Amino acid sequence: IVDFREKNSLVVSELASLGVGVRFEQLSVGDYIVGNVIVERKTFSDLISSMLDKRLSSQLVNLKEQDNKLLIVEKNDSNNNFFSKIHPNAVKGLFLSSVLDYGVPIIFSQGSSDTANFLLLLLKRLSKNYKSSSFRPHANKLSDDDILKFVLEGFPSVGPVKAKLLLENFGSIKRIVN
Repeated sequence: IVDFREKNSLVVSELASLGVGVRFEQLSVGDYIVGNVIVERKTFSDLISSMLDKRLSSQLVNLKEQDNKLLIVEKNDSNNNFFSKIHPNAVKGLFLSSVLDYGVPIIFSQGSSDTANFLLLLLKRLSKNYKSSSFRPHANKLSDDDILKFVLEGFPSVGPVKAKLLLENFGSIKRIVN
């Protein structure tokens, strides 16, 4: 679900090109609803404008009340122009405040295409078909095969898919290491 004020956003056209259907509604909080997650999207210039005119404070208060929320901040080429209007530490303080005071996590994206990809990944993650879960968080009561995967996932750059492939190809941790 996309707030109708985002209708002209490049993110919407990027989502369409990725095959994601969108429905426009008037949202009281956020710009996008993906499953049960409320997403507020800001370009860097909009973030600074919202900060200066105090709009961002009320948006963060509204987001704070939601169970699942994200703030996506898009980089743009004119970021440095805004540092003449506002001290960089004020922006850093805003980021800290968003996370620590309001409990609103921030994702930084490289632009509208990257934001659309984040939203698609979020949609996939929330769907019932999402199967990529890691064994690292909980190791108790695992089968022998799952314990091997658990150990492999402890190595850098080894997730559940790579651990499974390594075990299928080599058969044991000893052979993988050798």
